[in-house]
This record gives sequence, C-alpha cells and structure tokens, in this order.
Amino acid sequence: MKSKSTIYTVILAVVLITSIYNCKKEAIKTAPTVTIAAVTNITASMVTSGGDITSDGGTTVTSRGVCYSTNQSPTISDGITTNGTGRGIFTSSLIGLTPGTTYNIKAYATNSVGTAYSGLLSFTTLALAPVLTTTDLSAITSTTATSGGTITNDGGSPVTSRGVCWNTTTAPTIVGSKTSDGTGSGSFTSAITGLTPGAIYYVRAYATNSIGTA
Repeated sequence: MKSKSTIYTVILAVVLITSIYNCKKEAIKTAPTVTIAAVTNITASMVTSGGDITSDGGTTVTSRGVCYSTNQSPTISDGITTNGTGRGIFTSSLIGLTPGTTYNIKAYATNSVGTAYSGLLSFTTLALAPVLTTTDLSAITSTTATSGGTITNDGGSPVTSRGVCWNTTTAPTIVGSKTSDGTGSGSFTSAITGLTPGAIYYVRAYATNSIGTA
C-alpha cells in the first residue's frame, strides 16, 4: 500500500513538474526587440535606414523592416519596407518620397506574438527646384505682350518669386528683363512691356524657391 502511494506521489510530481515547465516555456515567448538604424543617404525622394533585431522573443521573426509616415507615430499600416526574416541587422531603402517633406520612421519586427517597434526617428527629404511651364504669348503689340506660366510643383519648398523673363537671345534669365508676379504654385499672368518694335524676343517663365530658380 505504501509502495503504491509512493508511486502515485512520484507520478503526480512528474505531472506537476512537466506542467510547470511547459507553462514557463510558453511564458518566455514575447514580441521581438528591435532598434532602428540612423537615416543616411538622404535625397529628394529616397533615404537609407534599417534596424537590428536583438531578440526574437523566443519565436521566429517572420517579417521585419521600417515603417514611415508624415504622422507622428507610423505603424505597419503606413508605408513600409520588407527586409527579410529572423534576427540581426538589416538595411532598408525608402523610395518614392516627396521632396522637402518631414517623415517619421520606426523599425518593426513581427513574430507569432505580435509586432514590436523601435524608437522614433525623423528626417526631411531634400527640396528640388520648381517645375513649371510657360504660357503662350498673346495680345502682342509693337511694345507689349502677355504671357505667364503654371508652376506644377514647388519642389518641396515654397516659391518665393515667379514671373517671366525675356531677351533677344535664345536663353533669357532673371538677370535681364523680367516681371514679378507673386509667389506660390499655380498659374499666373505676366504683362511684358517696354519692347522694341519689330524685334524678335524669347520669353520663358521662371520660379524661385530655396533651392534656386527654374
């Protein structure tokens, strides 16, 4: 009788120990731990970053990369890169960004427990010169004409000056004769005056931002 009792006690102890061990084994699974790499190689439309998965949380990292947005707290619901699986260091190239725009960025890592994020970094893409077209000439007289332009993209930096410039050479610039027709993007009209009767002129629109004049 005593022998059976001892056997039952041993069996019960084994069961309890096994249960406790399994519980502890399950308890150590957590979301990954990830840090973010510095942002480098900043251009008008792309940058380089990445991260380091220092712990997989006890279960395989199935997705990793960086997420980015103009919002204060980007998640994997925003723009993301996808940079493999598993632990360790990875590099991310963020492309298709808007010039002259400030983005927030985090590294992320996902395992069976969930998605973890690194701390937050911010960067601003470089601005470009504006993009614009020249309006066809109209209302031409012996000394005046009408033109203008349309600024379709400010290059990520506000347009501080715009108008048309003209000359009797084929490449007029703002160093010569010009109009000043406000600021900002969009269309504008320019009144060209002081022309010489019978002369041939070349006209083009211009727009200036912090990068330069286009």
